[in-house]
Amino acid sequence: MEIRVATIIVKDTTGLTTALKSAQAGDIIKLAAGDYSSFSLNGVKFGGAGVTITSLDPAKEASLNGFELRGCEGLNFQALELKVAQTQVNPYQVIESSRIVLNNVNVHGSLDGDAQNDGGGILIRLSSDVTVTNSEFHQLEYGIAHVDSKAVTINANKFTEIQEDGVRGGGTSNIKVTNNTFSNFDPVDGDHPDAIQFWTKGTLAQASDITVSGNLILRGEGAATQGIFFRDQVGTMPFKNVLVQDNMIVGTMANGVMVNGGDGVKILNNTVVALPGQTAGIGLTKATNIQLTGNQSSQYSFDSTVTNMSNTSTTLGAVTDGGAALVKAYLAVHPQLLALSTTTELQSLISKSLAVIEATRIQSAIVTGTAGNDQLKTLADRNTRVEGGDGNDLLDSVGVGHNTLVGGAGDDTYRLTSLNDVVVEGANGGNDQVISSVNVTLSENIEKLSMIGDARVGVGNALGNSIGGSIGGDTISGMGGDDNIQSNDGDDRVFGGEGADSVFGGNGNDTIAGEAGNDRLRGDAGNDSLSGGAGNDVLDGSLGQDVMAGGLGADQFTYNNIEASGEVIFDFNRAEGDKVILTALDANTVMDGNQAFAFIGTAAFSKVAGQLRYEVSGADSYVMGDLNGDGVADFRLLMKNVTSFQASDFML
Repeated sequence: MEIRVATIIVKDTTGLTTALKSAQAGDIIKLAAGDYSSFSLNGVKFGGAGVTITSLDPAKEASLNGFELRGCEGLNFQALELKVAQTQVNPYQVIESSRIVLNNVNVHGSLDGDAQNDGGGILIRLSSDVTVTNSEFHQLEYGIAHVDSKAVTINANKFTEIQEDGVRGGGTSNIKVTNNTFSNFDPVDGDHPDAIQFWTKGTLAQASDITVSGNLILRGEGAATQGIFFRDQVGTMPFKNVLVQDNMIVGTMANGVMVNGGDGVKILNNTVVALPGQTAGIGLTKATNIQLTGNQSSQYSFDSTVTNMSNTSTTLGAVTDGGAALVKAYLAVHPQLLALSTTTELQSLISKSLAVIEATRIQSAIVTGTAGNDQLKTLADRNTRVEGGDGNDLLDSVGVGHNTLVGGAGDDTYRLTSLNDVVVEGANGGNDQVISSVNVTLSENIEKLSMIGDARVGVGNALGNSIGGSIGGDTISGMGGDDNIQSNDGDDRVFGGEGADSVFGGNGNDTIAGEAGNDRLRGDAGNDSLSGGAGNDVLDGSLGQDVMAGGLGADQFTYNNIEASGEVIFDFNRAEGDKVILTALDANTVMDGNQAFAFIGTAAFSKVAGQLRYEVSGADSYVMGDLNGDGVADFRLLMKNVTSFQASDFML
């Protein structure tokens, strides 16, 4: 039987969507040169080879301005221009779709030389068998984002002039990021740029079977970025079966390769080159079953949370040519990368990397304090190293240079205004604090962080930190130690990390996760979400209609304000020792003092002040209290997935 294959030529978006209604598997839809407005396809499916959408004239690519593919299958886009307007956030979305291919597409922003004002590239969500290959991504907020998908291949693409991340996402299994080049990133203050980043926050599933191989990451004349970064922010979803192999990484920030949370990690035959004055290397934390073989790196960093590791890698000596010789040797055995960039272009990127570093080194100065309490500032017109010496010093960064602030002995204060600022504080060097108007991760031996401005990212260290948020919606991670965190105003996201942390949400609708340790969490004003995680936690929603989940351990859910009636408590578990704490409420408001409740089970109120009862509703229950004896509930707590209570479940 002869299989019909048709070529359909269209000249506008209406023609394209109409053609797809009549097309059959194997057909080719060719787009005449010109602009095609954004379009949505819902449930368009083709079997076999699928349908190909391409340019009629390869020398005059048709220009798309956005698409949303939802529930689609068997669509191949190739030899097209995918434009991103400055006002677009996620203009190209592949959602709940499968067998989607983007090949030889040119995805770009406004092409005004500034990636900082452009939208994102391609978003892949809840999809499977998606391939992006032989394509270019430039002048964008991000290149490719993938979320909760399967069988995603990102191969042989070029990423340049990106503001944040080249490839990023989480919850995606069986993903391959291979044979791509990354260079010339263009972040703004507050960004955390990565060439390739995997995360767990906000994802639905634990990711496994991840391959990152054969990628070339060069700084070029742009800003330094992280290289290949895995981070399990949730703390319970380590990346499983990870292979990071045969990547060349030159001139990144400290995390050339970093795996924070992994089980079954192979890091093989990678080269990580630190440029002068930088600390790029390979690092591991919270990981187990590790194989490090054949790597060359300027440094390595492993902490006590790394277990069952074999390491036969070597440390690179000083590199004076910007890694040129290493890259040349790498390209000789990776000729596929030359299809993306010429040898001359790649060697030029190395020269530009060195030029950026050298400019930093030349335009520098040193400011030195005394043995007293000094107030020292960096120089506005150059990169400055400020050395406080003894005493309680104030070290103030001015401008956006590459400044290094060294406190010395005493209780020092560091004011940071640039992502490029570096703080150096020795052990036992006093009780020190950082005041930052930009996103910041605390250096070792710093005890306190105060965030100023709006919507900052603050990350603690292994100490018991005191962290104060800004006036906006912050993201704060305490990390190790027993931290005290106050997020203040805004809709904040706070993660306690390890240790027995105390977190106070302040105003706004906050999301607070205690994570490991016996934590004390308080939402305060706003409709907050509190999650205890592991450990015996105390959760207090305080004002607003809050949602609380204790997690593992004997948790206490505190309710102390009837104005917050409508609280929701998940995962109450008597067997684990959970309790609902009502002792702060006066059960009988018609008598003086603070009276205790009388638990009456499921019996109806009998117009006696101080009665506490519960009522089953489906799989849930409502706990109610009558404070004034009128027989009407003065507050209600919704207890999810619990249908039986006894007096011992409460502290009355």
